[in-house]
Amino acid sequence: VDRIKLLCAVFAVDLCAYAVMSNHYHVVIRIDVEQAKTWSDEEVAQRWMQLFSGPLLMHRYLGNADLTTIELEWVARLFPTWRWWIGLAEKSDVTSMATSRITHQPYLSA
Repeated sequence: VDRIKLLCAVFAVDLCAYAVMSNHYHVVIRIDVEQAKTWSDEEVAQRWMQLFSGPLLMHRYLGNADLTTIELEWVARLFPTWRWWIGLAEKSDVTSMATSRITHQPYLSA
């Protein structure tokens, strides 16, 4: 539960409900795409690095170190990668797939 709360605080995710079972858990979340779109690249990197150590070059970038043009280009390539979940949330087929798995799955009889 603590890890889920941390993830919600770092990313633009609202935890709507959760259930902890003996060997797994279920969560219902809402991804706040509009909030995440307002974040600058630097804010995305700072949030990401609250969970993961991140590359040394990104630490230097966020620390305002003098970077070469090539280093800045490399850093710029990371931002789209770290924004992957925003793009995922914007695709309505992901929501409909999740809904169909839950609501349209036929009951199986033993």
